[in-house]
Amino acid sequence: MRTIVAVIGVVLVLSGCGHVERSVTKGQVADTLNDLSDRKHLKFRGIGAAPTESKDLTQRRAMSRNAALVNGRLQVLAYLKGVTISGGITVAQAMEIGGEIREQADQLVRGAEEETAEYTSDDGCVVTLRIRRADVDKLAEGEGASGRR
Repeated sequence: MRTIVAVIGVVLVLSGCGHVERSVTKGQVADTLNDLSDRKHLKFRGIGAAPTESKDLTQRRAMSRNAALVNGRLQVLAYLKGVTISGGITVAQAMEIGGEIREQADQLVRGAEEETAEYTSDDGCVVTLRIRRADVDKLAEGEGASGRR
């Protein structure tokens, strides 16, 4: 009896902790894409499609995933450019000058972790990327990203 209760408890705990919001339902991109961010991470979606002339399933999926990753990283960059840093200027304005802010923003974009990759029925792909809020806060304070992934 104890074993059964323990197993049920573990299943309930794991099912609650492991929930990931799906972007693709029944082979289609969801009509409404909710904000996925949490207290530790900012999350971004990228959507990609393969060229129609691609005939091989593996090739279509690889190309659509690559396109989704590029689109997701563009979403991250667009967000970062809007962050206000010390002195009241934005990251985009500081990037025009160049220097350390540009390097730090590039590091955050390149270091965005791929959390999920979901395929649609037509072999398109939706990826979810995440970056740590603490790294964005450090960028805003002018301290740079931690380098931890």
